[in-house]
Amino acid sequence: MSTVSPKSLALTPEEHCACVLRHYEHLQDVWKELGNAIEKHPRFIDAFHRTTVIEARVRLATAREALAFVRAESLPLHFEDVLDCEIAEAVEAYVSGDLANARQELAQCAAVYIRGMEYIDNELKQKGKK
Repeated sequence: MSTVSPKSLALTPEEHCACVLRHYEHLQDVWKELGNAIEKHPRFIDAFHRTTVIEARVRLATAREALAFVRAESLPLHFEDVLDCEIAEAVEAYVSGDLANARQELAQCAAVYIRGMEYIDNELKQKGKK
């Protein structure tokens, strides 16, 4: 599975191109599904969240505690554990009024989805199906 290192936050033009090429298929799939979603559900949503600030903070604390427990106990880390935490961070930032951070957290959710796609791609390769 390919990974993005912390140094990739400041990509050279060559590294940026390599990253785009490595994830091109994933991004194409996302773009296609976005188009399908817009066509199928043009209305999208009525509100960004349904929680209070307190509820959002409790959800975030719970998600972070779960991740900390998994890591402390050396248990298997799962896709939904990471995604739940990222979603909770996005909602908490939004309800707290930090829209720029909420947007960044949503980008991190997208990154988690792409990493999940990579994980599945690797499984398909191992099974000889891709």
